[in-house]
Amino acid sequence: MLAPSHLAIFEGTDRLPRPVRPPLLRSGLWYELLLHHPCGEEENERSPEPCELSAPGSPRQAIRMLRDSVRTRAGQLTSRDRHAILEALDDHSDDGLSGDVQAVAALHRGLPVGFAFTALNGEHFEWSVRPVRFLTLV
Repeated sequence: MLAPSHLAIFEGTDRLPRPVRPPLLRSGLWYELLLHHPCGEEENERSPEPCELSAPGSPRQAIRMLRDSVRTRAGQLTSRDRHAILEALDDHSDDGLSGDVQAVAALHRGLPVGFAFTALNGEHFEWSVRPVRFLTLV
């Protein structure tokens, strides 16, 4: 048994304070790259293959991950596809803001963002970042 001097007793009560627990749900981001292979002769649908899955710490980090992944994949494509995907990645909007600025702002507002590209060989790449809620396991 503990001596009374070791107990944390609040004034006017004889209860011990409850430990502060982290919230069960926390907001975060989910980043993924899905690759859809071309349909075969007997297939009617493409089934996506998850290539990259991650939980980035911030919207800026998520967009940096997306851009780095696109550049990495571009290096594995034909020169025509590589030129097309990099041109689309660096495209600016009508208001002069880069796509990065708009994407980071959208994520801060709780909106999902994405980038997709279909290569000449039929491979279809889909990058996406979306706000999610993570369940904290104890």
